[in-house]
Amino acid sequence: MPSTGNPSTPQPTPPTPGQTPALGGFVVVTGDDADDLWHCEGSLCGGLYPSLFREALSRSRTGGKGILAIGVNGEQALTAFESWNDPAQGGPGAPVTHVRSTEDISRVDFTRYAFVYLPSAQQHTLGGLTAKQIGALNERQPDLARFVNERGGSLIALTQAGVTGGWGFLPLPLTTRDTEFDVAWPTAELTAFAPSLTSAELSHKSFHNVFTGPSGYSGLRVLAINDEVYHPDKGQPVMLGGSAIVLTAEDCADGRDNDGDGAVDGEDSDCQVCGNGRVDPGEACDDGNTVDGDGCSRLCLNENRAPEVTCQDVTVCTDPGLCVATSPTGLATATDPDGDEISWDTHPLGPYAPGTHGLCVTASDGRKIDSCWSNVTVRDCEAPRFACPADFTVECSAEASAPVSPPEVGATDNCGVAQVTRPEGGTLPLGTHELVYTATDSAGNTATCAPKVTVVDSRPPSVSCPAPITAECTGRNSAWVTPGAAHATDSCTEAALSGPEADFYPLGVNTVRYTARDSSGNEASCTSTIQVVDQTPPTVDVTPPEPLWPVDQQYRTLRLEDCITVYDRCSGGLTQTGATGGITCVSSDEPKGSEPDVVFVDATTVKVRVDRQAEGDGRVYSLHFEVRDAAGNVTRGLCPVGVPLERGGAPVRDSGEQWRTCRSEGGAPAWKPLVSRAR
Repeated sequence: MPSTGNPSTPQPTPPTPGQTPALGGFVVVTGDDADDLWHCEGSLCGGLYPSLFREALSRSRTGGKGILAIGVNGEQALTAFESWNDPAQGGPGAPVTHVRSTEDISRVDFTRYAFVYLPSAQQHTLGGLTAKQIGALNERQPDLARFVNERGGSLIALTQAGVTGGWGFLPLPLTTRDTEFDVAWPTAELTAFAPSLTSAELSHKSFHNVFTGPSGYSGLRVLAINDEVYHPDKGQPVMLGGSAIVLTAEDCADGRDNDGDGAVDGEDSDCQVCGNGRVDPGEACDDGNTVDGDGCSRLCLNENRAPEVTCQDVTVCTDPGLCVATSPTGLATATDPDGDEISWDTHPLGPYAPGTHGLCVTASDGRKIDSCWSNVTVRDCEAPRFACPADFTVECSAEASAPVSPPEVGATDNCGVAQVTRPEGGTLPLGTHELVYTATDSAGNTATCAPKVTVVDSRPPSVSCPAPITAECTGRNSAWVTPGAAHATDSCTEAALSGPEADFYPLGVNTVRYTARDSSGNEASCTSTIQVVDQTPPTVDVTPPEPLWPVDQQYRTLRLEDCITVYDRCSGGLTQTGATGGITCVSSDEPKGSEPDVVFVDATTVKVRVDRQAEGDGRVYSLHFEVRDAAGNVTRGLCPVGVPLERGGAPVRDSGEQWRTCRSEGGAPAWKPLVSRAR
């Protein structure tokens, strides 16, 4: 079946059966846009183009396979081309490789194909060759000439008339004249390839140009002419080519050696063709009648001699994807003493299964034949084909590894069943590993398939935090705390645990974070709290002030700060922003006098009247106080202040509270920051 492929890198091509020393190939070059709509598509024009396709394939001596179609870009050009290759339309149904990019045109190996096909330029037929494609093709002119001249390749090219660079793929580009006509006449050279073709079948509406030069038409012979009555260009060629064509750069009528081979015009063997009006070597006559196609009459040709064929045994491989060899090459070589074109026949016909087959190979020049026997050994050289699975991943499960079970894999073979050897399942460590499968067919051909499996660790560790800690403040508004221990586990590897260290933590709730990290970099975290509290009330040392003297019934000022020394375990000593204190009440062990004995000045200051009973043992004022730290812890106490009976007399003794005056009696309790000495 026809197919589309990419050009191959040039490779040596073995000779076809019967490759002869004679040069040249089958060539058809037409000035007609035969692939345009309603021209010659399918079986129109007498089925000419399907016939030419078959001839091009059968006469090719390159050893290549199928058709190389250059610049068949789509639309009408593609439709016509596919119709000519269609077996239902009389075409060969040959495999097709399409080359369209200029890069591919520049590198395609012509010798891998039986013949090269060029559609009309796109200005003549939609989807035809573009100017860039023509330019790229012209750069390959020497390679295309060698393909035809030296390898015996076939070439079919439709019109490039009026296109810049047109016909540049020939050693001598053809010249044309634009003209419209509908009637064409096939010469004997053309009907040799299409015996039933008539002028009525070849004619259609419309032809658009005729060839006008150069002399010798670059080695091409006249295949068809303009045969429209009274047309000024009647008799001019519209189709050129033939078999055993040697494309030449020699202009046969300019008096110069154009191709540099030392021969000029008619002396050059490239110009020695039947119908040129000269009796060239090997001709008995030449009447110069190119129109009728009989310039060298058969009546005056030399006596024909049979080809000489030599067979050889060959070993070939089965065709790609098949268990048979369809057309073995290299079976025989042949020469024809008269230089006639040789055709081949082989019996029994293929395809041939693996094994050894005896074949009768016959070479014919059209009139005489020669035959020989060749043993063809067909081998299955094609390796099995895998349906290779895609790469996949497996999650690590323990000890930095995971169990892996290789998936099932199938393989096919062109000649039967292929046995597949699977890799063994097992436990694989973290990382990427190849699973190598091997398929072996009955001929011993092997193929391998190696998908990759990656053992990954994508799961984070599991981490659990310790319970919250509550610690009593020990100084500087903080406490030294050793945080609890967290615990971490990981499904693949060991997890490294990081967290808070033993340190002084400030008052309040401190959030601490624990983080577990495995060897693959996966992390997980949790948090706990360390709460530092102050639940210890401040310590107060009372130092009574000196006794009040003289006893003059005047008021003396007493300050709480002169009476007490405060220490707080948490703060380490009271400051202006630390604890506060206040005198809440003042009491005395003697009865009240007529005048107020106490006056509250502020939260920590009072005035007391310096007085006592003359018959008593002295008066004691007791300052009742409260000290509160920043956490609200309260210490209560009292500070005694004495009024002695006599100066320097016995110490004053508190004989029991007689009265008490509290701040609440004169207003709301008040607090005042205390400044105290640190311990």
